[in-house]
Amino acid sequence: MNEIMKDAFDLCDPAFQGKTNDKSNNKSKGKGKSKGRSNGKSTETSVSSLIQSLATIDLNPSYNRATMDLLTEGLNKGISVIAAVRCLVKYEYKTPVYYLLCDSDENSFVLRVFGIQKAAIKQGDQVTLLEPFCKFVDFEWQGKHYQFKSVRVNLLEQVLVNGNVVSPNFAIRESILFAQSRA
Repeated sequence: MNEIMKDAFDLCDPAFQGKTNDKSNNKSKGKGKSKGRSNGKSTETSVSSLIQSLATIDLNPSYNRATMDLLTEGLNKGISVIAAVRCLVKYEYKTPVYYLLCDSDENSFVLRVFGIQKAAIKQGDQVTLLEPFCKFVDFEWQGKHYQFKSVRVNLLEQVLVNGNVVSPNFAIRESILFAQSRA
């Protein structure tokens, strides 16, 4: 796991974390317990098994399955990425909401979500991102150099949680009005 992801775990919301606040560098599959703080009985094994289960998720045949390393910068039309939610990243504003996710190749990345309340997506959920917008982020902050990929979704229709569409009850009204004005 790269430096930005370690720092992102420091920003993870403890209230969101029912299972783990794993800061482990260990990418091994199912070997040993989490080295980070734990609020429950989570182990690296459970994280690994969650990631392994991503490959079994059925996908609409009109989308090609991809992992983060295959995305190009910008809109990835006809592509979907399936990932596991590691944590919600604490952020002082209501929107956008940031999550730390991990795809089936164990690539960690930041998901930036507009138009969806944070309660719609929880730690441990399997999230399918349809036609994600990818951005390569490269910056220096507090003496550290960060490089990572960030994915943005703007609409409810771009996200499936545990194989299901997100309920309209989780929509943020301001975002709906913005999307309608763009149509």
